[in-house]
Amino acid sequence: MSNSNQDTAKRDYDEVVDIIAKDPKFHAIVKRKQRYSLTLLALTLGLYLIIILASSFARDLVATPIGANMVTTWGIPAGFFLIVWTVGLIALYVNRTNKEFDTLNKELLEEVTHEKFK
Repeated sequence: MSNSNQDTAKRDYDEVVDIIAKDPKFHAIVKRKQRYSLTLLALTLGLYLIIILASSFARDLVATPIGANMVTTWGIPAGFFLIVWTVGLIALYVNRTNKEFDTLNKELLEEVTHEKFK
């Protein structure tokens, strides 16, 4: 690709980026994605905080054996649940991002490039 073609492609790319950055649909998508991400973050951090506080202030609860004559305490399943919870939220986030937000971004990009290059 010659330098003039590269310059033209870069200019077109920059124009598309500018158009998308000014589009209200793009800002709506970003806002929805941020709200979704922050909700999942709050759920995860809240659960971590509950388990940390329980291990600090309710040691009897966390250190209680699951059953009679058992060594395993309730802290072990709580820790496993936390790991499963986190992996589940990550899967939920990736699934929704790939299906919803990426589709919206692709539609916006096609709309902008179609208008610019028609």
